[in-house]
Amino acid sequence: MDQKLSVVIPTNDRPASLPYALASLRAQDVEDIQVVVVNDGGASLDDVVAPFRDDMRLELVTNPGNLGPAAARNAGFEAADGDFVAFLGDDDVLLPGHFDAILPLLADGSADFVYTTTKASTERHELSGEGYRDAVRVFDYDFDRDFLLVANCIPTLGVVMRPPGASGPRFDENVRAAEDWDMWLRLAAAGYRFRHVDVESGIYHRLPRHGGEADPAAAQARALRFFHDSYTRLCARWQVDDQSLTAKGRSFVLRTYELAFSQLEESKKLLAPLWYEHMVRAVHRHHVGELAPGDVEAALREAIDG
Repeated sequence: MDQKLSVVIPTNDRPASLPYALASLRAQDVEDIQVVVVNDGGASLDDVVAPFRDDMRLELVTNPGNLGPAAARNAGFEAADGDFVAFLGDDDVLLPGHFDAILPLLADGSADFVYTTTKASTERHELSGEGYRDAVRVFDYDFDRDFLLVANCIPTLGVVMRPPGASGPRFDENVRAAEDWDMWLRLAAAGYRFRHVDVESGIYHRLPRHGGEADPAAAQARALRFFHDSYTRLCARWQVDDQSLTAKGRSFVLRTYELAFSQLEESKKLLAPLWYEHMVRAVHRHHVGELAPGDVEAALREAIDG
């Protein structure tokens, strides 16, 4: 295949995890790959990326400050020169064969936006399927625009897409959380054809956080409020019929936030590491008719409690 691939990695002061992401790209069997690392206002990355420059075409873009993930990805768009653009988080890894599963669908013109199944791990392992054998399958949903309007179910690390062009959609730089969800909805509205490939090729990490805080539950509640507020703003932007199945799904997501805040504030118990992923699973099961409305609440409680 003659097409070129660009991979955009936004990063901010994660010098310990970034080499894992870069090593996972080095392990891919792709002849012409450009890796654009966007340093979003963090410390110098010259020494971090230096060991990889001989193995890949790597460009380092430095933002003048911490402008946020949307601005970082947009800067990556501007520097990317590939026929297709992929995304990878600085704390994520791709397993060998990831691009082999995606690029043919883009090359033959049958899709504009392709994503694979994503797994999550609460620990970092050696880069292999065996090393991540305990990772949990979390996002494996075929494309459904109505469900995408409920919640983000497509992590950025599994995505490869046709570039939007000079006049196409960009990540909204005023959105500091769930900016990828907003972007996927923009692309769908612009007519992009989405395709899911059920190959487990992306791993992202839910490593322990807030443990070093004086009040871990309060710290997690503050972070949760940030995402809750972003979710409600984006729901207002992407309005749906109040009587629709999509609106019902959104009510379940908001109910999960209520339950989560209650757990953090009253019992001071941290949320389960993969609470969001399990919440999405429960809401999706309701969306496709696998879970009765009366059983959703129990599933949501189980998601946050673990």
